[in-house]
Amino acid sequence: GLIRGELEKLAYEGVSSAELSAAKDHLRAGLLLSAESTDSRMSRIAKTELSLGRYVSYAEAQGRIEGVNAEGVRLAAQRALEQGWTMACLGPGVGILELEA
Repeated sequence: GLIRGELEKLAYEGVSSAELSAAKDHLRAGLLLSAESTDSRMSRIAKTELSLGRYVSYAEAQGRIEGVNAEGVRLAAQRALEQGWTMACLGPGVGILELEA
């Protein structure tokens, strides 16, 4: 499928420095925008608390974004490909049983 193909490209071809820089810029912008409203801040706090079990400061999040490099992306894509896949469908499910693995 589409997602698996993109993961394979990342795992075997890597990510260009331009693409990595654009992705990091996008993440930084989203992080800054999420600080603008009370709802967004509370949602972010809840998400990090639920997923990580602790508060993640904006400074820590920015530092983690800065720490991402092309090799780390490649290794993460390889790990994702090595794990089993799960699919969830919402709706009537008519015609979805003929999927290839």
